[in-house]
Amino acid sequence: MPYGVRVRDFWDAVARRRFKSIEDRNPLSDHTPTDSKVDKFDEDIGAIDRMRHLFVRRRNANLPSCRIPGELLARIFWFVPPEEMSFKRRPVFAPAPVSPSYIRYLQETKLPVTESIMKITWVCSRWRSVALSHGSLWANIDLEWLSSAIVPIILSCSAEHALEIKAWHSGSRKLLDSESLFAPVDWSRLQSLDIDCTAPELANLSQSHHLSSLRSLTARDTCNTYMKLFTSSHRITFPGLTTLILWNFQLSWEGFPQLDHLTCLELRAPDAGRFQYNPHLTYANFETMVDILRRHPHLQRLKLIHIFLHDHNDMALGGGSAGHADTSISLPHLTEVHFAGEDDKYAHLLGMLEISHPESISVDTIPHSVYAVESLFAACSALVKDPHRCVFISGYSSTLDLWNEDHSDRDAPTIHIYLKDHTISPCARAALINMVHRYFLLSGVVNLSAIMHNIGEQDAIFDFLSDMRSLTHLTVRGDAVAVALKAMLYTNRDNSSEAVERRHHFHHLRRFELDLEMSKDQVTPELLAQALRQRHESGARLQELHVHVYYDLSEEQKTTIQRYVDEPVNFEKD
Repeated sequence: MPYGVRVRDFWDAVARRRFKSIEDRNPLSDHTPTDSKVDKFDEDIGAIDRMRHLFVRRRNANLPSCRIPGELLARIFWFVPPEEMSFKRRPVFAPAPVSPSYIRYLQETKLPVTESIMKITWVCSRWRSVALSHGSLWANIDLEWLSSAIVPIILSCSAEHALEIKAWHSGSRKLLDSESLFAPVDWSRLQSLDIDCTAPELANLSQSHHLSSLRSLTARDTCNTYMKLFTSSHRITFPGLTTLILWNFQLSWEGFPQLDHLTCLELRAPDAGRFQYNPHLTYANFETMVDILRRHPHLQRLKLIHIFLHDHNDMALGGGSAGHADTSISLPHLTEVHFAGEDDKYAHLLGMLEISHPESISVDTIPHSVYAVESLFAACSALVKDPHRCVFISGYSSTLDLWNEDHSDRDAPTIHIYLKDHTISPCARAALINMVHRYFLLSGVVNLSAIMHNIGEQDAIFDFLSDMRSLTHLTVRGDAVAVALKAMLYTNRDNSSEAVERRHHFHHLRRFELDLEMSKDQVTPELLAQALRQRHESGARLQELHVHVYYDLSEEQKTTIQRYVDEPVNFEKD
């Protein structure tokens, strides 16, 4: 007999016996009050409800999830995201996805989320017990989204654990104005602080509280007070800092503190392009910035944004401090560099860095001369001998994105150069392509995405593509489409023997993606089919083809193209 049937029969028998005991007449009495019987049934129903609750609890205790050890369950709770991420909740200063720091930014998204942990305590008694017994789950406090009444409770739950506090917008006022929220012992265990405040408020915070455990400080001046930080009246003293990130503060650069344990430095000054005529703004002197970097040899990550004020009459690239006997900055532990701003000093500063094992170099700048850009390329190629990935962007017109290894190899170094000036002439763009060709080893590149518009000398693109013998994945748009097809049709002649051997470009190509634009008369479906046929006849196989078209292709044209591709061609009409 199935177990379910036996269980049903058992409880049916129990119910029948109970019904009989209540409803049968008392042999000592000829009548039993009806109300008494109803009361007995009500009492039994209440008892059954309590018993059912006990059965449910015992059943839940035997679920696989309830047998998870408390330490492992707490670790799972750590990664529970908020149910909804509103627009205001998203970080304001997230890097662009094209930035090499984007992956690191995702990894550093602050977890656990206190609101999620609070909701976890409502699920069941065991989850509540596990959450409340692990103080580290309550140590990441976002004051903007918590009421002043709940903060002391959370501080109590996180007792004896290092605190990470984010005080954006209204949250900063809770931290700065409500002294009673945090006891001295809470200030002493503050390890990370991310706050919106002014220079006087930050200096007062440093001087009024014992912040001996503070290791990471991120501060933004959202009020544009133009009061300078690091002056005699606005000093900060956090000797244990390993991370210092300052946004939009006016700094007394000569008063920059000595932070012996600093490993991450990010300084972002107001963009001079937006505040060009504001006399209150001051920017870093080149020699002073060099001195600051030399005083912090343990840096691992360095990000300098808009710290130099552009001046056409200022130090020419290669001048200034280049005349000093010591023109190098030794930062042997530095792995990530990001410079951005409108001045050639960034290229010069990059050229002075001595780095042992770089992982990422990113420079977003507006060049003032081809020589400045060439110096930038030379500095990047000197620092990274064999980059895993290179991204070169010229304004809004041209992009070169190259990989020389598998996409998953995140540990290999990357280079990202973004030339923001969209007024670069076609000849200058051709010169940029020549620089990439000259300074970076292309023979090992397996993946290339090339978007080229308004290139004056297309021979530069042809020579660039012709050097990529290992290319397996190619994406081309704009002027690069015609050049790529030309390279496919072109053959090299090996004159080492009497028999002349023809070798086609992109012999190892497996995936090809391109645009077919109606306005480009030199790029037609027939030309594409001819290039594919010539490769196919030479024994080169193409597995995937993705064609973006702006007009309808005939079935005959599609059939002809498909003939030389192993997998079904993906025709996408834009």
